[in-house]
Formats: sequence, C-alpha cells, structure tokens
Amino acid sequence: VEAQTKTIARKSLVAKVNIKSGEDLDETNLTAKRPGIGISPKYLTEITGHRANKDISPGHILTWADISK
Repeated sequence: VEAQTKTIARKSLVAKVNIKSGEDLDETNLTAKRPGIGISPKYLTEITGHRANKDISPGHILTWADISK
C-alpha cells in the first residue's frame, strides 16, 4: 500500500505542449505532474538541451526512451 501511495504522490516530467521529434527539451515545453511513473523532475536540468527522439503530445509522461542525446 505504501509503495502505491509513493507512486501516486510523486511527480514525473510531462509534455506541456506538442514536442516535435528533434526538438530540444527544457522548462518551456515540460512540466511536472502526478503520477510518478516517468522521469523524475529532479532530472530536468540533466535532460535540458537533449532532444525528443519522437513526436510527443501534451500530457505524455516522459520516459528515458523518449530522449536522445
């Protein structure tokens, strides 16, 4: 039960807007929302400047598979 609560309470990085494949990722197109099943917001500075490797729609919870260096 505690593990389920932890997942629901934590946040993930989520696309705020449509992000095209190859577009840079940063705080202008990403936000943090629940649940915590994707990339943690603590990694925002680490992925800033990396690019989306596919088209991403608003509300999509970001995973490491969505990012290319």
